[in-house]
Amino acid sequence: IIETYFDTYPGIKRFMDETLLSAREKGYVETLLGRRRYADGLTSSNVNIIKAEERACINMPIQGTAAELIKIAMINVDNKIKQSKLYSKMILQIHDELLFDVPKDEIEILSSLVKKEMENAIVLDIPLKVDFSWCWECKFARVTCLLKRGVYRQSGVVRTVIKESLNLERFKNQIKGERTKNKRYYQS
Repeated sequence: IIETYFDTYPGIKRFMDETLLSAREKGYVETLLGRRRYADGLTSSNVNIIKAEERACINMPIQGTAAELIKIAMINVDNKIKQSKLYSKMILQIHDELLFDVPKDEIEILSSLVKKEMENAIVLDIPLKVDFSWCWECKFARVTCLLKRGVYRQSGVVRTVIKESLNLERFKNQIKGERTKNKRYYQS
């Protein structure tokens, strides 16, 4: 089954092989924006540690770039909402999805703004596609904008908890490379 998969999608196998070769040569892997994860485990004498490190090296450039993309989009959307003096609020981020509370009269403006900012957060060779959907709760619309798929997730969100946990300044600092959780593995 695995061989059939790689025969069908040879670019994936090529990416995996090139990523591991680069990690062995350089000692680290990088996201598209240059954030690094050092690959010390590739030189281990324990085969289990080597295999786990190989999986992490293949995963990090993809997942790390996706994380950077959504963080940049969040910063840009937040800035545009403030500049436009909208009452809409970004309340939650789930992987590649942003959730907003939006007054009914701002739904078209915000949907357009978020779509533009998310699709242009990072310029890639392939276009990013953003879908959005909404449902009404009392006088506010809950707008969900997400990359890749158009799925609305209903959730019982406690707004005060989410607002406290959504710290855009931390994201801005992380993108700038001013602060990192673990400097040994992640460096700008």
